Amino acid sequence: MTMTLIDAKNPVWSNAEQTAITLECKFSHYAAMGMTENDGYYPFTADKNDVESHGKQIYANAVNGDYGTIAAYTGD
Repeated sequence: MTMTLIDAKNPVWSNAEQTAITLECKFSHYAAMGMTENDGYYPFTADKNDVESHGKQIYANAVNGDYGTIAAYTGD
């Protein structure tokens, strides 16, 4: 199954170290899995040290501002 990021929004730092960002993401394969609530957007955490290349790329894009300003980490 191919996976393409369709859109991402509302990035928030996931930790105080700023090594992870949680965003609302819509991926192409979500609809095929029946994930259509929330207009197809679901939380996704991108990590700068992710084992998956798409996680690293989404993190880099978020840091670059591609998905808007990253909101501050607010704690656990």
